[in-house]
Amino acid sequence: MLKASTDKNLKALKEAVIRATLLAGNYAARLQERNLKVDIQNSDESITLSSTYRDGSHQTFTLGKTSRENLFGITVEDIDNNGDIVISLDDSHNYSSESWGDGIYEKQLRKFIEDFISYAERHGGF
Repeated sequence: MLKASTDKNLKALKEAVIRATLLAGNYAARLQERNLKVDIQNSDESITLSSTYRDGSHQTFTLGKTSRENLFGITVEDIDNNGDIVISLDDSHNYSSESWGDGIYEKQLRKFIEDFISYAERHGGF
């Protein structure tokens, strides 16, 4: 039973990554048109959008496997006001094939971009 569930969730993650890559690519292109430095890296099981400020600080937004066995989720890596790296992974937001919807990714991606833009001044701009 666990193997079947794991296989189903891995398949759902791989399919979600394909769709998220297209969506993230569209957002990245629009941000790059505005001279924001963004980059996308992906594999079969994850996609990461990285954004970089003028001072070299960066943020990353990743859809991929989580520490919880056979589940996946969104992780945000950020630089706090002290220059320390902060990783946000809310264990209550781990997803399976049954609980995932692509709207979750887009909603969280939009929030990530809004946060990135709102903190730009603290980091010398884009």
